[in-house]
Amino acid sequence: MIGLAKGTVRVVPHHSSWQDGFEQERLVLEEHIGGHVLDIQHVGSTAVPGLDAKPIIDTAIAVASPAVIPACGQRLCDLGYIDRGDAGMEGGYFFVKESLPEVRTHHLHVESIDDPQWHNYLRFRDTLRDDDRVRALR
Repeated sequence: MIGLAKGTVRVVPHHSSWQDGFEQERLVLEEHIGGHVLDIQHVGSTAVPGLDAKPIIDTAIAVASPAVIPACGQRLCDLGYIDRGDAGMEGGYFFVKESLPEVRTHHLHVESIDDPQWHNYLRFRDTLRDDDRVRALR
């Protein structure tokens, strides 16, 4: 129950399988790039139980420094991720994974652990998880 055609916006009711999908992907990521990774987190709206969301799993990966990203990038491409380049403050170094051409299932953001964007991802997710009032604002 994940996937969204590129250029399409659709919000669907939360599905409990999203967390399982993240956990499965996290294990694959740890196996293939774990030596370069400090942390892997499920972020974005699919990481918030009960929140309607676009059915794309967002993952944030923290690395020690931007110098590590090229080593991760080749391995991620070998796993089927598409390198979309450096989005800077708009999302770190960005990769997408598709189930079919132009049908995105995963967004992957690679950040230096000291980059403010890494902390913003976690703060955004945790605020939505912890504060019913904020979650209700939609």
